[in-house]
Amino acid sequence: MSAAPPVFLHSGFRTSSTWLWSRFRLLPGTCCFNEIYNEELRDLTAARAQGWSYDGWESHHPETAPYFLEFLPLLRPGGGVMGYDIAMSLPGFLPEGGLNGPLPDGEAVYLQGLLALAAGRGRQAVLSSTRSLGRMAAMRKALGGVHLFLYRDLWRQWASFSWQQGNGNAYFVQALITLIAQDGPDSFFRLLRLYMASHCGRVVGAWDAPEHNDALFIVFCGLHLYLSMAARRAAHLCLDASRLAADAAYAAAMEAEIGRLSGLPVDLSGAVSRCQQPARPLLRPEQAWRQADLLLRAALSVLKADDDTAAFGAALLRQAQESFSASSAGLAG
Repeated sequence: MSAAPPVFLHSGFRTSSTWLWSRFRLLPGTCCFNEIYNEELRDLTAARAQGWSYDGWESHHPETAPYFLEFLPLLRPGGGVMGYDIAMSLPGFLPEGGLNGPLPDGEAVYLQGLLALAAGRGRQAVLSSTRSLGRMAAMRKALGGVHLFLYRDLWRQWASFSWQQGNGNAYFVQALITLIAQDGPDSFFRLLRLYMASHCGRVVGAWDAPEHNDALFIVFCGLHLYLSMAARRAAHLCLDASRLAADAAYAAAMEAEIGRLSGLPVDLSGAVSRCQQPARPLLRPEQAWRQADLLLRAALSVLKADDDTAAFGAALLRQAQESFSASSAGLAG
């Protein structure tokens, strides 16, 4: 009988990814590594691994054991996970060859080490990441396994970014800016950089100023539409986090499909979908949505998208617009 395949959970930030990872972690036959590209892994200590959990910040994560316990056997004496390099985080978001480029050798060795640790324990590896959407195809080609793509209603995802920023945690907004600002081979990323430079100036450090909020939201939509459509191509299965929370039949169907692909009887009940209010409202929402639609069209062109991919992207944008309208109506009421 062939070995059980490793499972990779790919998503963006603030998409219920920790909840999904925690559902796999409940299964006794798994070894579930959380956030395999997280910057914290560079200097991770045993004390930090045993102490950093959902209740240490305004995470809205499910109650679960500390995030990084599975990495304990891989810690260096002075701290840090063996094989991990911080360049694998946001700087390595895209392979040098772009979306279809190869996974760097050092990164492949690091990930193979995680898989080997799980196999040595007789467990099925589950690896999650919110920094892997640009390298999904590379990971699938280099490592095999089952690749799941989790996405969320883009308006609610953005609202969570913005709410976190308003609550003193600007990491997610800053990560968005970092991804757009760093040089790379991808023509759509270059388009987003040009958009921000033309609307907000060339001083990247000022891109998160309140007066640039609409432009930042627009490129957030463009980036996530582009990455989501690319991820759909690379994934074995796509899961809508918002629908998992609202539709029990859909959740059951996704459970069955994950079971077929991976052999794991994961329970996807109990998902919760929150809609937080962004710290900064859109000043010109109609214009913002028109601009987001233009970026969707550009993304379709760069990807040379087929009809199914185009329909998926259009549905994502439509879902976000409907969610925005519903939340705006709720505030007005």
